[in-house]
Amino acid sequence: MRVVTPGTLGQVVEEHGSYHCEAHNQSFPECKHRYVTQVHVNDYSGGAYVSLFNDQAEALLGQTADSLAELKGADEDAFNRVLKAATFKSMAMRVKSKTDEYNGVQKRKIMVHSLQPMDYAAESNRLLGLIAAM
Repeated sequence: MRVVTPGTLGQVVEEHGSYHCEAHNQSFPECKHRYVTQVHVNDYSGGAYVSLFNDQAEALLGQTADSLAELKGADEDAFNRVLKAATFKSMAMRVKSKTDEYNGVQKRKIMVHSLQPMDYAAESNRLLGLIAAM
């Protein structure tokens, strides 16, 4: 999870009971948690690590980052149950993949743009339509 300032997405650090944004050189009494995470996904062709940002991670976990951070501080077992419930879910996702080069080494980055529960009936109808059009 990433801790950000209330009005912007600047990252903050906790200092003396308040949250300090080094980018804006301001302190705030409270902050907002946001997800910035990587997860491993698999399909029939193999697996890869993909980046999930706030909206997609909320769809996967079913909770906001603020509520999950509060849960982690209050009940570690409940926190672990939320994370475990997100494993082995069948989800439909749209991803963007790009290759970056740094110091002569190419590295692939995959980011999830949308994530939703798998609708098997709709996907079957879409595939049958594609087969019928052949």
